[in-house]
Amino acid sequence: MGLADAGSALQRAGAPSRFIDAAAFLALATALAEVRTVADLLFVTRHRLQAILPHGAFALVAAPAGSCDGAVRAVFGCSVPEDYLAALREQDGWRRSPAALSWLANDEPGFFQLEDHGHGADAEWLERFSRSGLRNMMACGVRHILPGQTISFNFFRLPGPPHLHQRQALKLALPHFHYAVLRILPEISQQGTGLAPLPGGGGAAGTLTPREREVLEWVRRGKTNAEIAAIRGVAYKTVKNQVQAILVKLRVNNRAQAVASAIERGLI
Repeated sequence: MGLADAGSALQRAGAPSRFIDAAAFLALATALAEVRTVADLLFVTRHRLQAILPHGAFALVAAPAGSCDGAVRAVFGCSVPEDYLAALREQDGWRRSPAALSWLANDEPGFFQLEDHGHGADAEWLERFSRSGLRNMMACGVRHILPGQTISFNFFRLPGPPHLHQRQALKLALPHFHYAVLRILPEISQQGTGLAPLPGGGGAAGTLTPREREVLEWVRRGKTNAEIAAIRGVAYKTVKNQVQAILVKLRVNNRAQAVASAIERGLI
């Protein structure tokens, strides 16, 4: 589906402009088409998707399809508490969440919030979720992206239950997420059966490469991406991707916050 077709489909889905901005949807689809790394995807989800589905945390989970007890293959998270991710390290905890189970059963985005405990949720998962402070979650994804593998997109801390138009927009966006994931599958697959590093969360939180620190130092000095690219003799897109990775790793929303966070942590 082309971007223009997606925009038309969004309008046909009955999403009034006061609920879903078609321009915001097209911006999301365009950004997803430029995703080349997991950090790119986390950045796009954290920023571009907010206009359509506001959320406070996100996790991408790759796991074997089929049995609900299959082990998680890889997890990439942004602003997801470590105590909740610990459940994913042990077993396929995301598949046991009511939101994920609803999506798997109905092929529709599933939603769960702590106020609705009557879902027969797994007791261990519910305890960990309650402690995490995530409050609620929405799950959807792509089945069989590779033989026997399922990708789940999990959104947390939504302002409230997603309305119909948000669910429709998310379903329309799924093919664009699908193709973005296809481009980053090598990065996901290379994690083998272990848990992937978590950009912006977990043990690698705040860890910047030497080149990212150099870029951030130039940002601190007020240089634009184009100026940094010229100074370093690299492509503009290279610097743009590095800045996006920095924002994800430091769990911040903009360049000024990145500089402040890095100074506070002694990274620059």
